[in-house]
Amino acid sequence: QKSVLHTLTTLCQQENIAIILITHDMGVVSEICNYVYVLRNGKQVEEGPTRKVLLKPQTKYSKELMASVPSIDRRLDRFQVTKIGEKKNKSAALSYLYAKRLEQKTSDSPLLQVKNLSKTFFTSRTLFKPRKEFQAVKDVSFEVFQGETVGIIGESGSGKSTIGRMILGLHNISSGQIIYKGNDISSAKDKSVRSEDHLSMQCIFQDPYSSLNPRMTAGENITYALRVHKMVEKNKTEKLAADLMALVGLEQSGLNKLPHAFSGGQRQRIGIARALAFRPDFIFCDEPTSSLDVSVQASFLNLLKDLQQNFSLTLLFVSHDLAVIRQMCDRVIVMKDGVVLEQNTNENIFENPQHIYTKSLLDAMPRIDFN
Repeated sequence: QKSVLHTLTTLCQQENIAIILITHDMGVVSEICNYVYVLRNGKQVEEGPTRKVLLKPQTKYSKELMASVPSIDRRLDRFQVTKIGEKKNKSAALSYLYAKRLEQKTSDSPLLQVKNLSKTFFTSRTLFKPRKEFQAVKDVSFEVFQGETVGIIGESGSGKSTIGRMILGLHNISSGQIIYKGNDISSAKDKSVRSEDHLSMQCIFQDPYSSLNPRMTAGENITYALRVHKMVEKNKTEKLAADLMALVGLEQSGLNKLPHAFSGGQRQRIGIARALAFRPDFIFCDEPTSSLDVSVQASFLNLLKDLQQNFSLTLLFVSHDLAVIRQMCDRVIVMKDGVVLEQNTNENIFENPQHIYTKSLLDAMPRIDFN
């Protein structure tokens, strides 16, 4: 990203060209833009020189927008901008989710252990080209405890998402072990054991526009997998879907609407409701905020924090946005070319990084200079 921004700035200066930049990233705006227009619902709500708009916004929406920008310099308990559904509408869903928590016993052992995990992909052999191999993940090890949020950061192609897919069983592993709740799910031959463990693992996907079935209503998307696995009676699915929608701050009137009727942020909330339907212990968040604007992102992250605190959810959070990782994660793993370079607490990674690559990642992040 830093390289691309440098190229754009150089082109502006050397070739005397103009650039219109459309972005959610306020740090990028701060670094390369001279003038800013703020839009909402198709209307211009504010304009002015970049420094003036970012540091002294005049309209209510611009102020909320700036208050929602995650900071890399300090960790907040929650963001200022949030819209969560009525408390009274949540009771049924809370009871549904709490029922499983009351049955569980807390443990000092890790919920998830990844040991010496590796993944190799092979290209197809053709008449003129031999088959080649590419090692996407190389001997990766880490632990995640119940109720903890662990972040994985690194450039594109570093193996972050591949690790998540192997944990969820979407990719076969090449070598190593994945131990979940004390069971080695990477080598379990009993499919029923693997299936039961994987049902308590869920995923919030990166793209809210393609992760929902466009031909199913919001309610059907939330409960479809439950019906497939016969985990809930058919006559109870609609009420459960309505309760879960209320829990994630969506109106129950949207239950029978198709995904195209919802915004990106609302679709991502439907994705959370779908994941929660299984009463999971572990959720893999694969860059879930990458397509959201900062105000919707702030509300979404507040919701995740609330759900985690209420239900002791365990999150593995993958993101390119270091400020989001800073705000969400207890521990952070830094990867490059499939290898773990550094893993430490949130504070140590962001305030006292040890590896030169971690330092370069932090230095390359665009940020707003409030001074």
